[in-house]
Amino acid sequence: MEVIDCKWEIQNLKKRTVEILIGNDDSFSRKSIEDAAQGYEYVVIKVPANKPLFNIGLQEMGFFLIETQINICATYQGFDLSKIQDLSERTEYKVASNDSDLHSVVSMMTPGMFSTDRIAIDPAFGEVIGYQRYVNWITTEYKAGKSQLIRWIYDGEDVGFMLIKIEAGEIKTLLEGLYKPFQGKGLGYLTIASPLIYAHKEHLDITCARTCISSNNVPVVKLHSRLGSKFTNMSYVFVKHVSI
Repeated sequence: MEVIDCKWEIQNLKKRTVEILIGNDDSFSRKSIEDAAQGYEYVVIKVPANKPLFNIGLQEMGFFLIETQINICATYQGFDLSKIQDLSERTEYKVASNDSDLHSVVSMMTPGMFSTDRIAIDPAFGEVIGYQRYVNWITTEYKAGKSQLIRWIYDGEDVGFMLIKIEAGEIKTLLEGLYKPFQGKGLGYLTIASPLIYAHKEHLDITCARTCISSNNVPVVKLHSRLGSKFTNMSYVFVKHVSI
């Protein structure tokens, strides 16, 4: 069991937050969880899909299931880019290199853009807090130089973005999104295929594009399935709000 004190969430959620990551070899222990959660106002526990005793025990402790996280791996061999060739040809990718680029991204983001996020759907938080949390995350990652922020430009217009890391021959997508004015206009495949399209255009030597999606976002799950992404793992996410 790994316990992470999420100090950054004080700014985002106004609550002391802890994430407890359950390992495959961990056994359920009410006391261990209570000890790890002591003093926190918002407790997030991520459980591998093959640990049913945790699922039962956590619900008995007052936790509720808010989503299933699905790990995705897409490769050139398995991914059917031919289905979106026209979309690919009409899309450019620009790496944010200054504060103006950062502003162009965050200024287009709006509450409700990530309406299936576990923060957005939680009545204790909501879409506005979920939106501001992502703005803060993108800004922090960009300012620290830890990740690449990339603008999606379709037919000359900024339509979305992705926040990625490239490590050990793989692209890991931390966050991506299609701006509200462009949702429902046939551009949804960009949220699925952009990491591979970008790698192809930039001639990057990668073996896989990885990301994690929520079971609450059914349209994105379906799009990944249609284009041939592989679902590699799943974990259940339980949360609890605690009055201190």
